[in-house]
Amino acid sequence: RYAQLLWDTTLRPLDNPTKVVHFNGPKYCEWQRLARIGDLGGKRRRLILHLINPPVDDLSLHNFAAKMPPPVRNLELGLTLPPDAQITGAYSLTPWRDSNPIALTAAKNGGDTQVTIPEIRLWNMVVIDYTSAQAL
Repeated sequence: RYAQLLWDTTLRPLDNPTKVVHFNGPKYCEWQRLARIGDLGGKRRRLILHLINPPVDDLSLHNFAAKMPPPVRNLELGLTLPPDAQITGAYSLTPWRDSNPIALTAAKNGGDTQVTIPEIRLWNMVVIDYTSAQAL
């Protein structure tokens, strides 16, 4: 469904994800390793984050009868982008067949950009499109 955001070989890992992304809320397993940045040509750039709502404990990984973790709601995400960055689009995507992309509002707060993700059931991709002369 969103293969380009997953398998695009021109995407590169974000060099230092914790300098760019800040969470006010639960921790996510493996989000840093899956953070990607892409150059869309000219000054256009794309940041892709995979946010995973982890199981409550390690036992639920091996117990197929375990229930899903409760959804995370209204997760606040802070982004430290280059000073000249202008957000051109922000979206939350899920692999669920019954869902559509959700447009997110990105607001400047000092040097950071704040985005709120309404809900994460198991796995969301957050896509931030922006323009900047500087790469991350």
